[in-house]
Amino acid sequence: MIAAVAERKNDRVVEFDLANERVVLATMLHDARERRRLLVALKPGDFGDERHRVVVRGLTALDRAGYEWSEDTFASLVQGSDFGGFAYLRTIEAEYRPNRNVDYHVQQLRLDSAKFELLRDHVPKLVELCEDPKAPSDAISGALRTAADRVARNALRHLQRGGEIVDGYYETMRMRSVLGSVFEA
Repeated sequence: MIAAVAERKNDRVVEFDLANERVVLATMLHDARERRRLLVALKPGDFGDERHRVVVRGLTALDRAGYEWSEDTFASLVQGSDFGGFAYLRTIEAEYRPNRNVDYHVQQLRLDSAKFELLRDHVPKLVELCEDPKAPSDAISGALRTAADRVARNALRHLQRGGEIVDGYYETMRMRSVLGSVFEA
């Protein structure tokens, strides 16, 4: 399910893949070891849904303090912020299925975040300059360079582990074909 998440820019609604976010959150809620690993790779801003950002901030605080998961502790760490409630978190956790491709979902989250940042921060400036008949060419060129640099940095940050993830996935698939379902959780 891809759902539009609030944030309008010039009558444009940016869409985030909420199902993808829920896969990652379900993994983090279900598995403390994976949560610690994923919190290194993700930041709250990588999530499009504000409730999911609050959950990630709460899980990060939980992890930094060295606490185990409990609803009371989590509630105190998010300090009244709207995370959708515990019924919502239980629904997400109930959707959990062991997912050996969770790193793929993480990469997609980060890529969506990068696209949104570009749309929010760089594209409006370029549009404004291009619509201004008096805008100097060096201002347009500078805005283009800034956006291009940001794309390049995002490509490195968001896709640097792409080959490693694909190799790991195919290695797992090769092992499963040789050994059968031994690796099933």
